[in-house]
Amino acid sequence: MKILKRDWKWRVLFIAILIGLFGYVYRDLFHWQMLAMFDLAPWSKTPGELYEAFSSSWRHLWLGMHHCMGSGDFLVQSSLITLFGGNAAMAQRIFWLSIMPLSAITMRIFLERFTSSNIAKLIIPFAYAVNGLTICWFQIGTYSFLPQFIAFPLMMLYLIKILEEKERRWLHVLIFSAIHALQVSWVVYGVLYFMPFVIIFFLVEVIKRRNWGYTAKTALLFMASYGIVFLLVAPVGFDQLLNMFGYYAAPTDSFGVYARLPMEWLVQSTQAAYTWKEAVLMFQSLTFLLGMFALGTLLVRHRTSLKYYLSLLLVATMLLLFSRLVSAELILSWFTAFPVLFALMQPAKLAMIIAWSMFAMMAILVSEVEARIALRHKATL
Repeated sequence: MKILKRDWKWRVLFIAILIGLFGYVYRDLFHWQMLAMFDLAPWSKTPGELYEAFSSSWRHLWLGMHHCMGSGDFLVQSSLITLFGGNAAMAQRIFWLSIMPLSAITMRIFLERFTSSNIAKLIIPFAYAVNGLTICWFQIGTYSFLPQFIAFPLMMLYLIKILEEKERRWLHVLIFSAIHALQVSWVVYGVLYFMPFVIIFFLVEVIKRRNWGYTAKTALLFMASYGIVFLLVAPVGFDQLLNMFGYYAAPTDSFGVYARLPMEWLVQSTQAAYTWKEAVLMFQSLTFLLGMFALGTLLVRHRTSLKYYLSLLLVATMLLLFSRLVSAELILSWFTAFPVLFALMQPAKLAMIIAWSMFAMMAILVSEVEARIALRHKATL
């Protein structure tokens, strides 16, 4: 009972900081004018315009760009516009201002399962939601990528549930698929962003269990999950799937998600982005941090926490290695052979996925350090 009361105090403190922090930061932003900056285009003003953007690939807002609205994006916009009485400007601003607070909340929900440390559950959600990457993307209106921070903790939560829980696995698969489809609806190739976590966590669990029956059943569950995701994002996903098949069926010198561009230009742009001075410094800093996290394995004693920690460390290590190989021009030919890799042609997207791993590892380390201090305190008493 005392533990429960103590947890409620921490939750109340979390809510108080959440309201105080974002209330202060957003104090000058509560005016209902439509936002238009970079990727954040004005929303449709009427339900009719919104449905046209969803049902047609020709969009007035983007001057006829060949790309229809994703089903998840349509549901979010239509629900919010209806909720606020048809005031699209208010709905758009509320949506945009809610992304970072919701990211902190979803990370808190994930950490309720991931760790028992109240300190980790208080600190990490705010560090995850408000950092250099999210602040920059908020300021320039990265409408496609900033909402990914809301989805990641929930997808991690249900990924672990699918892998570890024996009961209601199909329910977890359906929830995981729905969240994944919503994430992909903002950016169709976002399906790749969470793929490293699915692959690594699945392989680590398979190696640990060494059970062929479990391996086959879980593999089928994930295949079914991604089939459901594809069906839910079919309005935008089917066109891109045909685009990919067309590239291999009738090889050309151009490729693109929204518009076909010369392959040589795409490869050169990728090389230039990864060799850009700021990108090189960013990955050097991330490499240094990863080295510190690698040393952190010496602090992790709990077996389950160590399993999660090593899985996250492996994801971050592989992605950093990928960045180094691209900047060294050793795997640029992979982009021509597998053009889906152009989804990572901007280094910031790769840094985002690496940061996800590091924030989760940070929560484990804080929990382990807190547990050690508590043990020493008890021993002293």
